[in-house]
Amino acid sequence: MAELVDALASGASLRKEVGVRVPLRAQVRGRLAQLVRALRSHRRGQWFESTNDHSNFVNKLIYIFMNNKFESSGAIYDKNEKNWQKSTAEIAAFILGGLNSRPHFFEFICGQEVEENVAGRWQQRLNDLLDKAQKRAGHQIDKEALLADARQHLINQISSGELGESGVYRKFLELKVDDFKLKV
Repeated sequence: MAELVDALASGASLRKEVGVRVPLRAQVRGRLAQLVRALRSHRRGQWFESTNDHSNFVNKLIYIFMNNKFESSGAIYDKNEKNWQKSTAEIAAFILGGLNSRPHFFEFICGQEVEENVAGRWQQRLNDLLDKAQKRAGHQIDKEALLADARQHLINQISSGELGESGVYRKFLELKVDDFKLKV
């Protein structure tokens, strides 16, 4: 990406970099306009900066991103994988928020008895997140696999020390896969 930006900033053509044809007269016109404005503004003693060259550079970048040239230029991009990762992160954030701020959330995760109306609200929120993930994917998803990935995501964050130390985090790390009983 940095190489592409440097190439465009130095005046390289879009045709060479990403296969887009920009007429030579458009490139020359910008330089000529800069010279004319520079001479006029110099005469008055005002500060001068070419807006044409800058806007062309920005327009080139916008064109690349709007037409997915960046993603098709060799960078690996899978929309389904991105959606899965986003859904995994959302469910992991829901679990993390529950562990941090809700007294009986750990028991809820383990499938133990929790006050019915509280457990109902948590289950509804989880179901909403799972439905959102399915809608985002546009097809039927394996909700249990999504929950397992969210659990693994949290385990990775806790193990790396990214979340700090907490007794509830240690309990979550010690939780066996069979004891992780969120309902789908």
